[in-house]
Amino acid sequence: HTREAGICFLKVLEDLMGALGRTWKYMDAVFVTSRLANFFVKDFPSLREHVRGLATAAVGWAHQRAVDGVGVINERLEGMKAYALAGLCHDVADKTDLTPHDCVQTFAGLVAANMAQALVQKLPRSTHKKDIKNMIEALLLRLQRVMGSWGSYMSSLLELHGGWTPEMLRQLLEPVTKVSTESLKNSKPVWSGGSTACLTMKFSSTEGQKFTVDLQNGVVLINGRPPGTLPLRIKNDPLLCRVFGENFDCEVELKGKSS
Repeated sequence: HTREAGICFLKVLEDLMGALGRTWKYMDAVFVTSRLANFFVKDFPSLREHVRGLATAAVGWAHQRAVDGVGVINERLEGMKAYALAGLCHDVADKTDLTPHDCVQTFAGLVAANMAQALVQKLPRSTHKKDIKNMIEALLLRLQRVMGSWGSYMSSLLELHGGWTPEMLRQLLEPVTKVSTESLKNSKPVWSGGSTACLTMKFSSTEGQKFTVDLQNGVVLINGRPPGTLPLRIKNDPLLCRVFGENFDCEVELKGKSS
């Protein structure tokens, strides 16, 4: 009877996961649903593919919010949250369940959560801001715990399967900056300390941008600076501050120039 009840429960879980993949009205349920599925995946391996489908849907939704809605902080935060949830879909009990694609999505989720922590500071003071801040911190902490458990394994798994491809690097950077796969075609990540175990890599694009990515904490630097930041000589320029305010946003364009 226990097994029959379990099968009925998993059938409902599968249906729920399918529904979540079609609409993001209940996006917050993704975390609980994927956790439940990963818990039962040993006895029901087919659930793992459902979780992957959920993660892929999350990334698609995130792309619309975080990239297409680049100028709206609330929209971008929702996108970052979806990227992070996609990464947490791969918080598995058994590391051998992971694929290289799962690993890239997890690393990208951590990058998104770290970026969201910086974005939330730009929201106006309100009770709502505190709630969002707490939620982002919780997602970031959980993803960092995943890195503590499987980070080195994930990095080694990617190297075992041929290393980071240009498309994988694009997916990793997608939460924080627009960069094409073509511009990364000659990118060969160099690892700090000469080992993937350090989880910090550097690579460049053909457009002159130099990227440093800390895969342990999700920190990305573009030309030595956090994404969307300007050199101090520009940020502190009296005229620009008068025109745009003290905390104006920017996008990093080709060859590392900011505009």
